[in-house]
Amino acid sequence: MDSIKKILVVGKNSFIGSKLFFNLPSNMIIDRIPHSSLDEVSSFKYNMVINCTIDPSYKTSPYSEDIDTDLKIARLFPNSDQIMISSRKVYGTNDDLLTYTESSPYNPTDNYGWNKMTTEIAISKLKDNYTILRGSNIYGFELGRKSFLGFCLNQLKENNSIIYDYDYSTKRDFISVESVCAFIKKICETPIYGIYNLSSNIATEIGQVGQRLIDGYGNGVLVTDNNVIKDQFILDNSKLLQGLGIDAFDFDLENNMIEVGKQLCKI
Repeated sequence: MDSIKKILVVGKNSFIGSKLFFNLPSNMIIDRIPHSSLDEVSSFKYNMVINCTIDPSYKTSPYSEDIDTDLKIARLFPNSDQIMISSRKVYGTNDDLLTYTESSPYNPTDNYGWNKMTTEIAISKLKDNYTILRGSNIYGFELGRKSFLGFCLNQLKENNSIIYDYDYSTKRDFISVESVCAFIKKICETPIYGIYNLSSNIATEIGQVGQRLIDGYGNGVLVTDNNVIKDQFILDNSKLLQGLGIDAFDFDLENNMIEVGKQLCKI
């Protein structure tokens, strides 16, 4: 019989944390806590700690250790495996459609990117048993959330339209939160260490995303007031797939977006 693994999820009500581990393997025990309870469990022993929360100022303010939850976890649980959810923002932004690999250089262009870069470097100096996942555009049903899809859903619900300020043909890499949770679950089962892109490795036009949301919602129009292509990217996920022993990543974004649009009808 496999030994029991104890896993701590920080951010039990967060976008990702609230969706992790609904179908638990029998050899895993999960504790979910809010960020505010970290110090209360610091003396407990966990095989793995996963941070799914973030201080709001971490996204907008210059770096400070006081707002770095991932670094705090690394210090509180030095012997535990740690999953940090980082961001494609460490690669910076480019209007050309570029494909980034884990060996692409750091080139952050905003505080969020700089902060994630700083945290990645700090954790890699503190411990070896870490897994850093650089997320692409992680989406789900996220009405009210300050994200690309949250923006689209908010507009569709409030104005019966989605209005972009850049061209429909702008391409980005999207991955569903369900797929993210499946990857994280697999890492918990068989840990891999280092830095990995967490993505679909597919470039999808934002016009297609908006239209499929409208299709699912059953009403609304898609509008753009600018023909400028802005902030395109693909994250190569081959290192992650290889590390987890996955031959291919099946991902039906169109039908997935339609389902997200249908959920908006229920609100």
